[in-house]
Amino acid sequence: MSYHFLTLTFILFLATLTFIFAYKAFEPLLPTDQLKKWRNSWYIVTLIAFLASNFWIYIIVCGLYVRYFSKREENIFALYFVLLLAIPPIDKLIPAIGISHLFPINYPRLLSLTLLLPLLLSLRNKPDRIPLGSTTPDKLILLIIILTFFLTLRGTSFTDAIRYGVTGFLDVFLPYYTASRVIKNMSQLKTVMIGFIIGCLIAAAIGIFEYRSSWLLYNTLDESLGVSWSMGGYLGRGGDIRAIASTGHSLILGYVTMIALGFYLFISQSIKSTTIRYVGFAFIGLGLFVTLSRGPWVGAVALFMAYLAMGSKFFRKFIVFILVALLAIPTLQMIPGGNKIIDILPFIGTSEQFNVDYRERLLTDSMKVIINNPIFGVFDARTEPEMQDLVQGEGIIDIVNTYLGIALFQGLVGLSLFLGFFLLALSTTYKAMRRFSKNSEEHLCGRSLIASLVGVLVTIYTVSTIGVIPIVFWSLAGLMLSYSRISKLTFGEHPKLDSDDRLPLGRQNYPSTLIRK
Repeated sequence: MSYHFLTLTFILFLATLTFIFAYKAFEPLLPTDQLKKWRNSWYIVTLIAFLASNFWIYIIVCGLYVRYFSKREENIFALYFVLLLAIPPIDKLIPAIGISHLFPINYPRLLSLTLLLPLLLSLRNKPDRIPLGSTTPDKLILLIIILTFFLTLRGTSFTDAIRYGVTGFLDVFLPYYTASRVIKNMSQLKTVMIGFIIGCLIAAAIGIFEYRSSWLLYNTLDESLGVSWSMGGYLGRGGDIRAIASTGHSLILGYVTMIALGFYLFISQSIKSTTIRYVGFAFIGLGLFVTLSRGPWVGAVALFMAYLAMGSKFFRKFIVFILVALLAIPTLQMIPGGNKIIDILPFIGTSEQFNVDYRERLLTDSMKVIINNPIFGVFDARTEPEMQDLVQGEGIIDIVNTYLGIALFQGLVGLSLFLGFFLLALSTTYKAMRRFSKNSEEHLCGRSLIASLVGVLVTIYTVSTIGVIPIVFWSLAGLMLSYSRISKLTFGEHPKLDSDDRLPLGRQNYPSTLIRK
């Protein structure tokens, strides 16, 4: 037990350092009491998890607290992002009378029930609410949920399919729908992005400590709550421990940190202190590095290139980027430990080549199953004869590719709906962004959102939908659609910007919004 409290002490200490940085970086952009409320709520949910000593006590007390605290918060979705990574998504089946169980509950789903569901219900009485199904993205995501439900019936009971439907509602629909509806102006959107950055910065700080100390701080939390959790264990690469913080896996920590980088490219432009701005980039960059996850690294490069491509003087910046990358390799070879870094780099490193080979075999063997079942896929691809060569030592087949996972289970129909949804989010946001001048903060916000989604679409090629990965990309799509709606409001009724819902984003370093000619 003393070991358990020692890890809690380190977690609170690292979070405190992060909040101190957040005060210096973001306090000019937010009300002072906003950051204090976020800090206190993060501390309390963490203390509840570590002191409960029982999973159900933790779930009930944490749920009651979050619901109570949310009544004092104006931007609920920003609070949701601040708290999302505070506790690992340790899950347990909810018992029920008459049936074996209801559905697995974990911390992110608890937040959906206590923050997002009441938010959804509050929208019913809003005079300006956008009806469900009135937009093309709505229709696509409803088709995805309905298709998933009926395809689940192929290999399980109706009761189990309902359980999958409930978890889909909590993990997919609620994050998307609330993110796409409740954000009314650019100021609120900016606050949401800052909230996500702060949550990721805390996880990054803990991850950096884990990498340096070879000590995973959340590793014993499931045991203290009386639950056996399949994630959260030690993983290594190149002789070092891969950091995971509260996410459950290094790939997930790399994934969320990469998105935080995309958001920070925009938010950092409003930070007046150059030193603090670059400290933030270093913070996020180190948090991304210590995961030793090559997929998110490649995603971060794609994100950065997409961000540059939408700005001015792209070709010159691209050449500079390439030159820096080329010079980095011989520089690393000359410094102590540099060769170890080169060895784990994607495409040029040789460390754990078996993982690369496994992904290549996964693609080849999965394509055989998809060709045989192209329309709606199969219920469980792991039982197909073509996939048996992929069985690992643990007796499992790890489908570490979101696109293959969808194509195998839902066929080309499901994959088309999935890709169509996100391509629509990209095109809609791009059109909205082009309404603003390149000198405006709104344009930079659009660049940041688009670049972040590009990074996501690249990264999920190397990881399945585990942990908070789907929650975050559905939320990101919702934010992009809110951005597009705000753009239409701004330019559709430009002379009537007196309404609070149509106020342009409060600017720090940028001129007023300029209409693109």
